[in-house]
Amino acid sequence: MAQIHQYKVADNMDILFKTQELAGIARSNYLAKERADSSCGVLDLSDVEIDDYFEERRQSDLFRFLNTLDEEQVKVVQAVMYIGRDYRGLEPTEEELEKYYERKAEDPYFELPEPSLRVANPDAYLSETIKELGQGKGWQDKSIEIDIIMEKLMKLSDYLWHGFQVLGLR
Repeated sequence: MAQIHQYKVADNMDILFKTQELAGIARSNYLAKERADSSCGVLDLSDVEIDDYFEERRQSDLFRFLNTLDEEQVKVVQAVMYIGRDYRGLEPTEEELEKYYERKAEDPYFELPEPSLRVANPDAYLSETIKELGQGKGWQDKSIEIDIIMEKLMKLSDYLWHGFQVLGLR
């Protein structure tokens, strides 16, 4: 039986933070250029030429940075991206909901504290996510995986930020 490769969140923090920073810059630069190119200063996505969009992405510092990473590091970035996009925390149990409604009946101003999104074992969760991604979609060539990440450019920074919360990095 094959062992699951154990990925360490702490070993990848610098790469993840740099990716998130560059994703925010690339998105801002792209939107600023599109607004400047539009006739009335309002971005109309129907005017965006798809070839220009892909070329612009390939010219970004983010794209160049991702290409300096090895395949395992690209997998980590992509896994954190998907964690941030898809993870929504645990649903409250029936017992927790019952306690909430009892407390709310006593104090109409009572609000539940924001639940922590952080998983109990970030390293195991990251490793399991990478394993599941490999089993589900399979891992492609590094350049294809980078293109998949770049396709999410408009939301990538947000996805990574949410993924950092889940993994306890922020």
